[in-house]
Amino acid sequence: TAIELETEAKSSEEVAKESEATAISEENQAKSAEEQAVESEEAAAKGEAAALAAEEQARSDEQASLEKAEVAKADEAKALEAAEQQRVAEKAVQDAVEEIKKEEDAFNTVCNRL
Repeated sequence: TAIELETEAKSSEEVAKESEATAISEENQAKSAEEQAVESEEAAAKGEAAALAAEEQARSDEQASLEKAEVAKADEAKALEAAEQQRVAEKAVQDAVEEIKKEEDAFNTVCNRL
């Protein structure tokens, strides 16, 4: 009958509305999941960028340490060279003093003979 057909049509219409509401809800959930995935990907990219920056800073710090070590080595070499020069100079003075003593002894010997 017409009433049954109308009731069935209304029922079908309600089912269609419920299906559409379910589809909209599922679409919204999918969009939300996609947004979360994008946010997660962005966070991962930021984390990776921070890790790369930290790694680069570590390399830079290591290079600076190596350069400081090289400067320290050069300073040590200069100090050793200066110490060697001082030793040579002291030896020259000592040799000169001994030569003067020898000449003085020879002079005294000659003077004593006279």
